[in-house]
Amino acid sequence: MLQFYGARFAATMNDLGRAIRALEDAPNSGINVIPAPMSVQIAIGYLERDLPGLPLSPVTLGQFQRLKEMVEWGHATVRDLRVLLYDFEATLNDDLKQHTYFLVPASRRPYYEIPDLFGPVVAQEFPKAEYDIQHAGRCIAFDEWTAVVFHLMRVLEHGLRYVANDIGLAMSPEQDEQWKTLIDRILSEIGKLEGTPNAPEKAERLKFYSTVGLDLRNFKNAWRNDVSHSRAAYDEGQAMAIWDHVRRFMQAIAARIA
Repeated sequence: MLQFYGARFAATMNDLGRAIRALEDAPNSGINVIPAPMSVQIAIGYLERDLPGLPLSPVTLGQFQRLKEMVEWGHATVRDLRVLLYDFEATLNDDLKQHTYFLVPASRRPYYEIPDLFGPVVAQEFPKAEYDIQHAGRCIAFDEWTAVVFHLMRVLEHGLRYVANDIGLAMSPEQDEQWKTLIDRILSEIGKLEGTPNAPEKAERLKFYSTVGLDLRNFKNAWRNDVSHSRAAYDEGQAMAIWDHVRRFMQAIAARIA
């Protein structure tokens, strides 16, 4: 959230400080109505630009509108402007305190905002997996490591279904089947492939299916069962290792399709 509001927040606080300093330096006119100093007018113009980027209430925005009109029309003394500006500052701070803000470290910023985290080929061949890939990335940004693994196991569902269909099991997108059952069927088909006559493409297909079949079984035994049944929690090192493993797995399948 700080990524979204941070620049506007910093700019607004700077604009507000500039306006307050300009009024504090202005001659104290408590009786005569005089035009607001140019530096105040400039600061109010900057505030008008930056305030819409913040989560402010209609009351605060209305208060700023009155301040802006006073400055533009010159219908107030310097003392009046000071009072209204200080009141606006207090209301603005009260508004901003109502929210909770999160900091995304620079090293994790790409996981939060960059699309196609597994690469453009995976995004092209598995568009329905992008939802969970992106949410796994956001969970990395916010230190939600067990949630990262949960979303990655959902990503693997797409790879598992492709392998099942490609090897000849003909699963429909709506068909629901236990991982263990499906992986056992895939490994059974791999066994049948081993017994077929040698052909130029047999060695390549056998190598590919044997590798992904074992990977899927390892995914199931090592992580999928535990995270699906709330039997494990994961730390950063574990989650990032699983992220790398799943990313490479999906990239290998996508490259084969492409």
